[in-house]
Amino acid sequence: MGKSIYLITVLSNLDFFASFVLIVTALTFLIVTCIFFDFKDYCRDEECKGLNAYKSYIKKLAIIFSICITINILVPSKEEMYMIYATKYVTKENLQMTKDEVKNLIDYVFDKVKELNSEK
Repeated sequence: MGKSIYLITVLSNLDFFASFVLIVTALTFLIVTCIFFDFKDYCRDEECKGLNAYKSYIKKLAIIFSICITINILVPSKEEMYMIYATKYVTKENLQMTKDEVKNLIDYVFDKVKELNSEK
């Protein structure tokens, strides 16, 4: 159980980091693209050697952007990961429980996880 909770925490942090990098990459991509197109309009053939550097930088940003967006799409939220993990413990007896009992059980699990996280 401890390994699963650790994995959920790591994936949640990875998702948060990917979101941050996604925002920074998008802003940088916009700035570099604007500079690239501005530079492209005013350069002559001899002076356009710097365009290749901009092109490679834009490609790198596009790759980072694609990786971050993929992580954001594929990694579920922390609460969803806990719910997915909790489905492992669903039995026929648990299916007979009422909706309120299920909500109380989920709240209890979240409270215990928060206690474990706060003890660290």
